[in-house]
Amino acid sequence: MPEIRLPDGSKRQFESDITVAEVAQNIGAGLARAALAGRVNDQLVDLSFVIREDSDLAIITDKNSEGLEVIRHSTAHLLAYAVKELFPNVFLHWEDFGRDNARNHLERYQNQLCTFNYDMQGTGVVTLAALLSGVHALGQSLKDQRIVVFGAGTAGTGIADQIKESLCKEGLSAKEAYQHFWLLDRPGLLLDNTIGLTDFQKPYARPHAEVAHWQLAQNDRITLLDVIKNVKPTILIGASAVPHAFTQEIIQALCAGVD
Repeated sequence: MPEIRLPDGSKRQFESDITVAEVAQNIGAGLARAALAGRVNDQLVDLSFVIREDSDLAIITDKNSEGLEVIRHSTAHLLAYAVKELFPNVFLHWEDFGRDNARNHLERYQNQLCTFNYDMQGTGVVTLAALLSGVHALGQSLKDQRIVVFGAGTAGTGIADQIKESLCKEGLSAKEAYQHFWLLDRPGLLLDNTIGLTDFQKPYARPHAEVAHWQLAQNDRITLLDVIKNVKPTILIGASAVPHAFTQEIIQALCAGVD
């Protein structure tokens, strides 16, 4: 007999297991029609989820941002299935789906239909082409480089992923390839103890012990200038909308660290 606790503090007792949709119907027909998903004990679930024990439940509708995200996510999947059904040999180009959705959709459908995400892969291959041309002109190898990426969102990690794959083709293991990168996002340099790392950022996180003896401008975060002074990168890539990030001081520090 699960007891359901609702956001307004009220409680409802049910005689047996019950789905989220059935709870919404029990509350009201209007809510049942508007329901998109549920949040059970702070876990997002679909309407068919069966509640078997006492739980906190919030019904998700299009009245809040979480409901709109459910709509966007669901319609993206419907789009992919429709394209696959109607045009099985089509090349599907994804763009502007947001950081997490972009990667999730690409990984979900990449083995089902020919698919390409410009924000991740397009930006990445263009950047990689420029880097390969540059190191070739210098008579160097990509695996000789120390690479700093400013901005670790969809584009920044997409660029890093493409470069990492190229490093692996030069003979490095994935673990060795990741050691050539230093990625920065809103918290500063990504470290293995940085809170809130996404799954695709985690492989690029540096060990926090590595920076223990760095001299830093701020105690609470590691800035781009800190990274440049301590790493002495040979490649700096900007993939952030932060204005005026590459100041004269940044460029001078970058030039001072390379031949």
